[in-house]
Amino acid sequence: MRLPRAWVKIVFFSLEAGVLILLFWLLTPVFPGFSFVLSVKEDSVDDFIAGSFERTALTSEPGREGVRLLPLGLAGEWVVDSHRLPLKLNNLSAVAYMGKIFVAGGDDEFGTRRREVYSTTINADGSLQPWVTLPVSLPVGLSSGAMVIYPHSELTASLYYIGGIRDDNTFSDKVYHSVVTLS
Repeated sequence: MRLPRAWVKIVFFSLEAGVLILLFWLLTPVFPGFSFVLSVKEDSVDDFIAGSFERTALTSEPGREGVRLLPLGLAGEWVVDSHRLPLKLNNLSAVAYMGKIFVAGGDDEFGTRRREVYSTTINADGSLQPWVTLPVSLPVGLSSGAMVIYPHSELTASLYYIGGIRDDNTFSDKVYHSVVTLS
């Protein structure tokens, strides 16, 4: 007795799907560092003194039994740094690398697109050094672009400013880059 052609296709497709799922399952690596937060509990200072851990999360990791405590730090508590940007900016682009923050472009308080590039150093306590205007500026005023950094060495890196909006409110498709020092 022969099966109808439609049934043969269904059986063959099911076997193919099963083999693909099995291969995917076998070939997909397990990442031991993968974890997810199960719960977050903020203890009081009294709880901490009594041996609790303030601001922690419980995580579960594949391959490890039980849970592990992760410190969450001071999540949600913002502090105004004493060193502000040289001018008020909106829609700026920023990137951090090797203890420095770089800011480029943006709209000033009058709506003018800016060309300046600024940098600051992050102190060990998280506060900032005074901002410095770098000698290199964007070729044109831009805002809302993406910025990435690519290190060449411990001393130099390239900043890339990608896209953005020009002064005439048209979108830019250009990618600009410049070498900056990290010291």
